Amino acid sequence: MLDPHARPVSSGSTDSVVERADALQYELVQGPCLTAWATQESILIHDVATEARWPNWSAAVVDLPIRSVISTPLIADGQAIGAMKIYAASPGAFEDATAALMELFASPAATLLSHIQTAETPERISDSLQSALYSRDLINRACGILMERHTITEDAALQQLMRQARATRSTLMEVSAIVLAGVASDPRRGSSDGLR
Repeated sequence: MLDPHARPVSSGSTDSVVERADALQYELVQGPCLTAWATQESILIHDVATEARWPNWSAAVVDLPIRSVISTPLIADGQAIGAMKIYAASPGAFEDATAALMELFASPAATLLSHIQTAETPERISDSLQSALYSRDLINRACGILMERHTITEDAALQQLMRQARATRSTLMEVSAIVLAGVASDPRRGSSDGLR
C-alpha cells in the first residue's frame, strides 16, 4: 500500500526476507506485487529462477530464499489499493487454486483497508508516481555513467549497481547517488564511482 508520504510500502510482513524482496520491487519499479496492483489480477510465479517477466527483480532476489510467489490485488470499490503476497522457498509451491483462495481473502481485507485510508489517497498516488519516476531516473543516470566509463551494456551496469547495493547493504538509489556524486565532484569524470 502507500504510506503517508505516497511511497509504496509493505505492512504486516512476517519476516525480513519479505521486506527485502518487496523493497527491491519498489526500488526497481517492477515485480509481481506491483504488477498485481497495476493490472488488478493475481500473479503466480512457479519459479523465480526461470521467471522472465521482471528480469531485474528476479536477478536481485536470486540470493534470497524465494522461489515461488503469489500476489493478489486488494480491490475496493473497483480500485486497486495495494496487493498482498506470499513468498515460498521452494519452486511450484502455489497453483491456480491458491490464487482463488487468496482472492477470497483479499476482498474483505481490501474493504477494511479502504475504510482506513484517508481522503488524501489521490494526492498520495500522484506523489508516489513522482517519487518512482525520480528513483528510476536516478538509477538510469547512474547506469549511463557506468556504461560510458566501463564500456558495458545497460544490463551489465544495472547488475553492477545491484551487486554494490547488496555488498554495502544499501539501496539502489543510494548507490546510484554515490555514482552521480562522483561525477559532480570529479570535473574530469574519472572513475570515482567505486564500482568495478
